[in-house]
Amino acid sequence: SFRMENGKICAFIGDVSGKGIAAALFMVFVRTLMREKLMDIPDLANAMNEVNREICNANPEGMFVTAFAVVFESDSGKFRYVNAGHNKPVVIHDGKAEILDCSACMALGVFDDSEYEQYEREFCSGDILYLYTDGVTEAVDKDNQLYKMDRLDNVLNQKCCECNPEETLKLVKEDID
Repeated sequence: SFRMENGKICAFIGDVSGKGIAAALFMVFVRTLMREKLMDIPDLANAMNEVNREICNANPEGMFVTAFAVVFESDSGKFRYVNAGHNKPVVIHDGKAEILDCSACMALGVFDDSEYEQYEREFCSGDILYLYTDGVTEAVDKDNQLYKMDRLDNVLNQKCCECNPEETLKLVKEDID
C-alpha cells in the first residue's frame, strides 16, 4: 500500500503464476508497474488496462498475475476497486463479514485487449477490507483437506466481526494453523 495525493491510499495484492526466481522477479516488475500507473492515471480501470497492456508486451515467459487494486478516498468515505482475476476480498462492516461484490476480470498479462471494470463502495470508520490470496483458501491440513472459502467466512463472521485488523489477521492465521 502507498499514499497518493489528496489523502488517498492505494493498496493492491497479487499472485503470480509460476514459482521460483523468475516468478519473483516478474512480480517485482508488476508491482513497480502497478504503483507507477496507479499514481499517474486517476481512473483505476484505465490504470489497470495500461498495466495489463505493458505486462503483455514485456512478458516472453507468458506469466500472468491475478490482482486486486483499491483506492480509499478519505474525503468521500468511499473506495474504488478493480479485480483482475483475484480472490474476492471480504468486507467486515457492522459486525458482519461479506464477500465484496465484483466481477473477477481477466488476470493481468493474459490478453492485451482485456478491459477492467471499476466498482465503488462506501467505507465507514471501523470497516475492514480483508485481502488474501488462494494460499489462504487452498491451505491443506494433515488429511489433505482444503481450508476453503466457507471456513474463512465462518472465522471472519464468528471470531473477527468485532476485531481490529491486527486481531483479524492473527485469528485467521491461528485457524489456518
